[in-house]
Parts: sequence; structure tokens; C-alpha cells
Amino acid sequence: MKEDVNLLWFLGKLHEVFSYGFIAAIACLAIGITNTESLLSSAFQPTGIPGFFLFYLFWTLVGFIPISIICAFATKYADGGQGLLFQSDSIVIIMFGHFFEDICGIIATPFWFLKDLFTHELGGWKTVDYIIYLLIVVFVAIGIISLVLT
Repeated sequence: MKEDVNLLWFLGKLHEVFSYGFIAAIACLAIGITNTESLLSSAFQPTGIPGFFLFYLFWTLVGFIPISIICAFATKYADGGQGLLFQSDSIVIIMFGHFFEDICGIIATPFWFLKDLFTHELGGWKTVDYIIYLLIVVFVAIGIISLVLT
């Protein structure tokens, strides 16, 4: 049972990484910071920080749907279809529910961190979650800044 919890936690973190990359890629493409030609050219041979960030964006675009499907099945069969904000037996609804939860997580995680910090509930896996969140956000911010400056 403990191994299942660790696997589900890992899948959740992997889904977060892909969701944040997916959101960043869509935003960069929509705003015009990058284009599909740049993404494709950096897909296999990234050069420098902007190239590595484009590499990340490309592979999160490619891997987002398969990871979402795997995580949706894991939620359906391991958690009975229950997420943080939803309950469903439909794989498609679970996929969109996870994506919505990740969008909410981008916005709310700094506030959850402050709550946990001031209520002295910061420890264990919460600390790891916050560190992973911080690393992803800093990486995406540096990547976007490097794309804008090049």
C-alpha cells in the first residue's frame, strides 16, 4: 500500500511538471515569444538556456496527453475517481479535473505555503512539494526571460 501512495505522488508531480510546461508552451506560442519552428529545432539538439527551455516546452507538449491519461487511470482505479476538487468515473473529466487542479495550484501554492509556514505545518512531503513547485516556477521564469532577451 505504501508503494502505491509513493507511485501516485510521483505521478502527480510528473503531471504537475508536464502541466506547467504545457501551460507555459501555450502561453509562449500565443504571445509570440516562440514559434513551432523554434520548438521543433530545439527538440533534439538544444543549445544554451533558451534552447533547453524550448526543449522542455516541446517535450511537455508531446508528453502532456499520455501523462494525463496515465494519471487519470491512476486516479480512477487507485483513488476511486476522487481528486482534490472533483469526483468522477469518466477518464476525460478526470483529465480536465487534474488540469484545472494544476492551474489552481499555480495560483494558490504560494498562499498554501504561507499558511503552512505560519501554522507550523511545514514539514515532510509538503516541503518537497514546495521545493519542486519553486524549481519549476523559477525554471519557467528564467526560460521565458531568456527567450524574450534573445
